Amino acid sequence: MSNRADFYFESYPKTYDVNGKNFLMDMVFLPSNRGLIKVFEIILCFLAMVFIAMSQGVEEERNFGLFASFLGLSCSFTLLVSYVLMLNSKMSQFCWVVIEGLYYVCASILLFIAGIGMWVFCADYWASRNPVWQTWPALAAGTLILATVVFIADLIIIICFYKRYSWDPSCDYSAKAVPTNQSALPTQ
Repeated sequence: MSNRADFYFESYPKTYDVNGKNFLMDMVFLPSNRGLIKVFEIILCFLAMVFIAMSQGVEEERNFGLFASFLGLSCSFTLLVSYVLMLNSKMSQFCWVVIEGLYYVCASILLFIAGIGMWVFCADYWASRNPVWQTWPALAAGTLILATVVFIADLIIIICFYKRYSWDPSCDYSAKAVPTNQSALPTQ
């Protein structure tokens, strides 16, 4: 086997015994593409929170930006932990995909509105009055818009791989199979 196949064979899934209960851990998810996207989402939301906190507010755009970025950070971290601890396997995959998809839609909308709000109400306001105070809101707006793009990309990945998530191993596919000794075409 190749080194990569050995890694997957040895590390997927690991079972840990904690106080008499078995816990499964998926150590392959974190270095995968989806795991790295989740980590990138967490980093972007954290940076957005820092940039928003450093900016000088005009109206209530800072509060909404902090709320949206904190929601994105906490939910992305929760999803990352649930994938690593394989908590998503405890419910039906259809429900899991629907819940995660709805989260990405809501988070994308909130982050986009927060980014536009920071740009229009804060960065644009300080650009004409005190350009020194324009830097932090502009960075916050850019980070929020970039986080929106990453959340939408993760939503697209979930939609593209929906068939993989919707596979139901409890379905009896053998009843629908045609035996190999019979012909599917009618004979004359």
